[in-house]
Amino acid sequence: LVWKKNHELLLRAFAELEEEPVLALVGDGPLKGDLEELALELGIDHRVIFCGHQENAKTLIRAFDSFVFPSGEEESFGVVLLEAMAASVPILSSDAAGPKSVISDSAITFRCDNKHDLVDKLKRMQSLTEQEIEDFASRGSHRLDEKFSIGVVSQKVRSLPEVAKLAPYRVEHDL
Repeated sequence: LVWKKNHELLLRAFAELEEEPVLALVGDGPLKGDLEELALELGIDHRVIFCGHQENAKTLIRAFDSFVFPSGEEESFGVVLLEAMAASVPILSSDAAGPKSVISDSAITFRCDNKHDLVDKLKRMQSLTEQEIEDFASRGSHRLDEKFSIGVVSQKVRSLPEVAKLAPYRVEHDL
């Protein structure tokens, strides 16, 4: 729970939802106390769960109805987005360059740092049909396989000039 993840924006937007969904924040960090205090101040502490650090957090994602990634421009990649795509849950992410490079069209995006747009997109996430959920899951799975599989990534790494200069190393098969 650090500044660049933009959890404060998420809590402020979440507080404006009319229904009573539950928000689970997984992780720990220096802002945990501040975020707990903000949830209390916003009157949503009864529906925000601070899960703390989880050794195998990616397994929790499958239990969620959706995954929200509010990080701003400071976020360079977001491995957890790959985990959410692998879990086949619909994703709502900021349109910051780093996250956008991961998700492409496999998620709903909101304008980075824009609370009102995030509120609107959170409402949209709540109203997704089963078919829309399946469509997002399919696009996420396809993007994951096409751009981020072990085979694809290892090939990209081996094609880097700095790596190609090293002694030949071949992977006989993907893990």
